[in-house]
Amino acid sequence: MSTDTQAPRATKPVTFNDDGIGEWTEDVVFEVTSERIAEYAAATNDPIEAHRKGEVAPPLFAVVPTFMSMAPAAMEVAPVELLMKLVHGKQYFVFHRPIAPGDVLTARATAKGYDTVSTGTTVNIYCETRDAAGELVNE
Repeated sequence: MSTDTQAPRATKPVTFNDDGIGEWTEDVVFEVTSERIAEYAAATNDPIEAHRKGEVAPPLFAVVPTFMSMAPAAMEVAPVELLMKLVHGKQYFVFHRPIAPGDVLTARATAKGYDTVSTGTTVNIYCETRDAAGELVNE
């Protein structure tokens, strides 16, 4: 039998910033190398030889160039005290072309909105990656 008589901790209301919706993060430039592709393939146990050799990136490598843009985009709307409580929920990709060694990619992100769900609040982040010519590589 539990003898815990402490009252549950009260949680203070959290306020999200609507003004941050649609604000783009600063561009992040990412240079793709064969070594980086091969390291990613090895870390994810990718069985495809072209990925393991770093000849072409696996599709989900698309998250690597955008990684440093996601948290700043979320923090445009979420309060800073939630930074260490952010977790990744799910993702959707649109691929315009494969990522290859030698690509110099520019990534950025923006918060599209947020919604309260039974487990907390979700922040929807849109990321895009463009090549040196400004063409979309993935979203």
